[in-house]
Formats: sequence, structure tokens, C-alpha cells
Amino acid sequence: MILSGEYPNGHDFDHLPNNSHLKPEDILGELYTRDWDDDGKAASKVTDWLAEHTIPSSDELRENPPILPRDELKDKGLDALLALFDNEDFRETMSNTGHSVVDEGGGEDGKDETWYDVSAGHLNPELANGFGDVFLANMEVFGDTNGVGDAAAEQDTRFSAESRIAFMQVPMADSDTATSIYQDVLTNSAEKMEEFLQGGDFPNTEAGRAGAIQGLVEQALLNESQTRGDNHNEQIEHYNKVTSSAVDVLGSVDLGLSGPVVEVAKIFANEILEKDTKDEVEINARSGTIEKEYESEEKLNAMAVSLILGEGGDGSILKDNKYEEMVDFIEKMEEKYAPYNKEKGEILVDGPNGTYVPPNHMDWDLESTSGALKDIFSEFSSEDFRDTVGGTEKNLGDATEDFLGSFNRARTTWEEHAV
Repeated sequence: MILSGEYPNGHDFDHLPNNSHLKPEDILGELYTRDWDDDGKAASKVTDWLAEHTIPSSDELRENPPILPRDELKDKGLDALLALFDNEDFRETMSNTGHSVVDEGGGEDGKDETWYDVSAGHLNPELANGFGDVFLANMEVFGDTNGVGDAAAEQDTRFSAESRIAFMQVPMADSDTATSIYQDVLTNSAEKMEEFLQGGDFPNTEAGRAGAIQGLVEQALLNESQTRGDNHNEQIEHYNKVTSSAVDVLGSVDLGLSGPVVEVAKIFANEILEKDTKDEVEINARSGTIEKEYESEEKLNAMAVSLILGEGGDGSILKDNKYEEMVDFIEKMEEKYAPYNKEKGEILVDGPNGTYVPPNHMDWDLESTSGALKDIFSEFSSEDFRDTVGGTEKNLGDATEDFLGSFNRARTTWEEHAV
């Protein structure tokens, strides 16, 4: 009722005499921006149910799930919630609550830091967590590339770009929630690239959707960080805390993912793509955009070799005996480019499910990582290994460029919504 603005019988909520002054944006704006003792846990229940999944009770229903009333209600609620963020006054209310938050020990030299006029997600972390769950449960919908970029005005889209960015700033305002979301999104990007390179019915639109999802999260995080910086000039602090924490989690927790996917996820986090991985993420203060470096041919080629080969051969789609040939060739490169004090270098490393090639070739223990990569890619780049949706074959080099091209175009379209 609060979300849709109407009672079950169809009467508009604001048309009844005793509610004439109340609108959904007023009620939820007041609810979400109050400084709650429970950090907004109770308030988040208004929308928590939008993250629920309807699970059919039998295998037959799972294969042919019906459209249930609950699903229709969820869709209507999600539409109504995102529509609120099309309202400029509501967005302003959610961004500037008028409340302050004290980060104990989070300031310089371990001193307390006070953040003023914080956003709703910063003020109420449980609300941020609830909004994060809604996003993750509906991630593919949020990643719709329609309505974003130059052609947005001519495209039909369920949610506007502005509403999606503003919605996502709520969960990205809480460091723990933002870290969890960013980790899931990075993993999604890496898995989509692996799926794309490994063939099957995987159109380029899916590569674009993965890029759009990651770009949305990054831009929302950047906008939230910039909003904090308007008062504190420390916008980089929140951004770096989230991105570095996500990379730490990817590297230290068993997520049930293959070694290549975990490492490619780190690449998508910009950790490996930066010339010096210890540098802070560079933020352009004028435009608010993140400097991205997916253009390096060597980096793309190394990612492709890693994902094509897979881990221990599991999932590799190299035709016929090409997997064994590729492993043999890589082992020869370990000898050819061995460090001066060793008989053999190291390219293949052990992962949870077998050996794999780290997608960041700078991690290879060789005298010349660039030389070895060039030899490997030259040997196998012209191999037709993948059936595209259209039924034609695609080689390693072209497939890599296709995925990253679609991914990057969609990822960067959100930059025009920088604050």
C-alpha cells in the first residue's frame, strides 16, 4: 500500500480525506531518514520482501514455473520503489538526512570522525543491507542497458538510469554492504566472461549486461563517495575502503569459484589493471569518473588464455586435443623463459580444482612474461574454438575483443550520471 500508493480495493491512498496530505515519497522519506536505534532494521521490512524468491515445490514446476500472484506483487512493488527515486525531492531527502554519524576510531590517527548530513544508507546500515538484498535478487533487471547512454531517450526501459543510480547509492553508503555487493558483482563479471569465452548460447547483450551491472555499482559508489566529499573532501576514502575490501575477500575466502574466475574478478576491480597495484584508484575530480584501463592488449590476452584453459581442464572448451597441446606449449614456455637462476619458470599454478594460468601475466615467474604471453597467444589465437549464437566459429582473439568491447561500452555509459 505504501509503495503503490493505493489500497487493495484500488482506491488511491492520497485521495482519501484523512490521507490527502500524505504520499508514498513523504511516508518513506520520513521512515528511511530517521535515526533509528536498530539502524533501520524494522524500517527496511517495508521493502525486504522484494528480495524474496518464489521457489516452486516440485521439479516439474521448477522447469515450468507459473506466474504467481506473489511474483506479480513483487514486480509491482519494485516498480513503485524505483519510481520513487525518479522524484528529485525524494532523492534529495535520501541523500541529505540532516543527521550526523560518528565513526569511532575511523579518523586520522585513530580519532573519532563525525560525518555530517549523511545519506539514509550511511545513517541506517540495516536499511542499506536490505536495499542491497533487493538489488542482488533483481540484478539482471537493474543491468538492463536500455535507458542508459546516448540512445536512452529513444529506448523503452523499465527503470530510468537516474532511479537506478539513486537507489544503488543507498546500499553503497554502508561499507560492509557495499563490499559484499561489489564482490558479487565482480564475480558476476568474471563468470560472464568465462561463460562467453567457453561458448554456448551467450549473445553479446549478456556481456553488455554484465558491464552495465558493474558500471552501475561503481558509479553509485563513486556518487555516494563524492557526496560525502562535498563536506569532508575525503571522497577517495570510502571508495578505496570498499574496493580494497572486496578484493581482500576475493583473495582470502573460499567462494567455491575457480582460480581464473577469482583472479579475473580482481582484474575487474581495477587492482591488477593499474600500472602499480598499490596506487589508490584515481578519481577525476572534475567529471567524477573512474579511470579504467581495459584497453591493454596484453592484459586482455592473458585473461583470455586463463579462462579458455580453465582450471585443471574443467570447463575448457578447446577442441579435440588442443587442451593438452596448450598445456604442453605453456610448459615449454616455462623452460624457454626461465629466470636466469632456474631451469624452469612458472606459469601454471595450483588452484582449488587443479592447475590454471593466472590471468595477470605479470604474476608469472619468468624472465620475460610479455615474451611468453606473446608466444602463447600467437600459437592459439587463430584457433576456431567457439560456436557463436549465429552458428559461426570465433577465434580466441576475436572472442576476447567482442566480450570486452560490449562489456566496456555498457560499463562506461553510467558516467554521465556522476554527481
